Amino acid sequence: TCPGRVTYRVLVPAGKKLVATIAFMDGDGDLDLDLRDAGGALLVRSETTEDRERVEYAPAATETVSLVVYNATNTFDLV
Repeated sequence: TCPGRVTYRVLVPAGKKLVATIAFMDGDGDLDLDLRDAGGALLVRSETTEDRERVEYAPAATETVSLVVYNATNTFDLV
């Protein structure tokens, strides 16, 4: 949990689905979530005006991806 911008690297095994949700712990504001491949290319983006964002991704082969939380105006939880 942290405010601001942060990147999490995640290993996703082949045949599994990554589901990531971020939401504010307390209070309101905005935050956005990108899922990027190992080279930094955008795979999925969740960018709304809500207090919660969610992405899903199921790679064909085992892959390390990055979850990038940005524009966070408050402390959040990543699940």
